[in-house]
Amino acid sequence: MEKSLPEPERSKFKELPFTADLFLKDNQSPEAQNNIRRALEAKSLHARIVVDVCSDARSAAEPLFDTMGPQVASLNSVAGSAPIERTAYVLNHEGVGQIFVLSHFDSQALTPDESPEGCGGRTVKKHLSHGSVSEEERDLPIMKYVDSNVISSDVFLQPWERAKLIAKYAPDKHILVGTVDHRTGLIIPMGYVWAGGKGAYTSVPLHDIRDTKLMYPDGYPQSLKLEEIPEIFRPALIDNQNKVKRKLKEDPTFREKMGTQRPCFVVVRDSIIGARLRYPNLMGGMNKAFSIFAPYHKERNINGGVYITRTQEDLETVLSQLQYPIIEGLKAKPGEAFDQTSVVVFESNLFYLAKELADAAMDEEWFKAWYRQKKDGKPRDIFVGVVRSGRTTAMYNYEELLKQ
Repeated sequence: MEKSLPEPERSKFKELPFTADLFLKDNQSPEAQNNIRRALEAKSLHARIVVDVCSDARSAAEPLFDTMGPQVASLNSVAGSAPIERTAYVLNHEGVGQIFVLSHFDSQALTPDESPEGCGGRTVKKHLSHGSVSEEERDLPIMKYVDSNVISSDVFLQPWERAKLIAKYAPDKHILVGTVDHRTGLIIPMGYVWAGGKGAYTSVPLHDIRDTKLMYPDGYPQSLKLEEIPEIFRPALIDNQNKVKRKLKEDPTFREKMGTQRPCFVVVRDSIIGARLRYPNLMGGMNKAFSIFAPYHKERNINGGVYITRTQEDLETVLSQLQYPIIEGLKAKPGEAFDQTSVVVFESNLFYLAKELADAAMDEEWFKAWYRQKKDGKPRDIFVGVVRSGRTTAMYNYEELLKQ
């Protein structure tokens, strides 16, 4: 992705007070406009890469790639677990050429013969499965969400089982299954599901995928070799490898920075073109934004017209996931996860849907408590934006909207 600003100016950009105009300015920058143009071009060429991945800011989909980032449409949810039927319209779109289903892990916290950890959602699933969660904690919406939607605490089985479900909703798409080392951003391909139910392949024999001693003998996930992977996936994987090499060379401290999730932003969106592409100076790169995809659906009225809406179930699914970064940020001490989180952005292609998300969040006591808690002596910020085809047409400070 091209840079519109040299790094010193980019840093100054991030230090400016957060205003609605700042988002608009970033979205109109040459880099953002180039990203959007390339994203729409990929769609028209049926070359879009949908990446179904965790919301974790360290496993951000678009920055995983060196030159192919704008081709990525990211579906972010806690532990990569949102109900697939709600996002089928994205997965099965004719503009999609391939799908990546990815988990993530911490390569500096490995135990031989055990599934790697590093994803908060999968860790919660593990604790819930072992009964090591208090009854009070079990009643939290995020806990109920994880219990119902995260399939497995295993770094491979979670994306693998999910990929098989996705194949039912998008039978004509080729699906790569793997995991991301969030310390480096390296994608480790571990299997694939071929379009049309024409076969599946994994890095160990299919009947052994639940044997952690075979899957993770030294703690590190077993990877497919590049020559074992279908040609359609190889350009993106090579592009990812190039990005990792370049990033680690440019920044020797990168691994250390990815140890803890400390994003400034939480973004709730329904735009297929991710916020990191649309706001490259504010959110570009890893560990900058925790993203939640908020799907909608279309219905017909009695006159045959089409309107876009979200059900109460849709809202509850989004709010349950939003609770995770918010309550973590509410209790975070300096240096801990989400201690830097100070801005939440709610976006949709229609204003009333974006504001509906913000209003629903503000009805929750845990969100109001976070909003009222000052960060470094400054109030936290909430923004409501309208995004169409990647372009931000309007952005409002939520506090100002309430005064109108």
